[in-house]
Amino acid sequence: MTRRPTILVDCDGVLADFVEATLDAIQDETGKRFSFKEINQFDIGRALGLEPDEVKKMVARICTESFCRDLAAFEGAREGLDALREIGNVYCVTSPFRSPFWMYERQMWLEEQMGFTKANTFHTSAKYLVRGDYLVDDKLDTLVEWEKRNPGGHGVLVKAPWNQPTADRSYSVEVAPNKFELPWRGLETAAGEPGRHQWQDIVLLIRSAEAVKQMMTTYNAL
Repeated sequence: MTRRPTILVDCDGVLADFVEATLDAIQDETGKRFSFKEINQFDIGRALGLEPDEVKKMVARICTESFCRDLAAFEGAREGLDALREIGNVYCVTSPFRSPFWMYERQMWLEEQMGFTKANTFHTSAKYLVRGDYLVDDKLDTLVEWEKRNPGGHGVLVKAPWNQPTADRSYSVEVAPNKFELPWRGLETAAGEPGRHQWQDIVLLIRSAEAVKQMMTTYNAL
């Protein structure tokens, strides 16, 4: 009997559109409107050049009740998860924000929007401690550390403006030798902005990787 792979999936930036909600909060608090394409690092305040008091207002809004619960799901995310569930055992591994409401609202969001339960959800910033065959995430540093702790595991990098090489930040395959990078297709959303993730690519990539593994297992058994 073929072993079903364990597939770990991040939430913010992969399932939930945390960035767009944060940009809306920044506009409400400061009157400034930014595009997600301007966020070229994970520190949103620094990427957008916000003043310290503006960062405090942004964080305060993120920590308010219902912020996490009201996040929009990316189009195709639920369908993609259901397709992955046909391939393997899927778990969500999500890093909690420093809000008294976050973990409760995140769990409710995952159950209602994505079909997860408490039994297949991990709330932790130490994602490298969770064992699996694949980790789908939009933060390269997380994939690097996870692959170090999971020999043979494959990180799947969901490309976004905040994880791309810049003049002062270059990435090489050596830092995460087993990771897969999804192509940046530049798909257009209803708002005319490039697509921020591609769930069809995620499913196709993992399905293909599993097919290759099974072929190699069969070949080695001959």
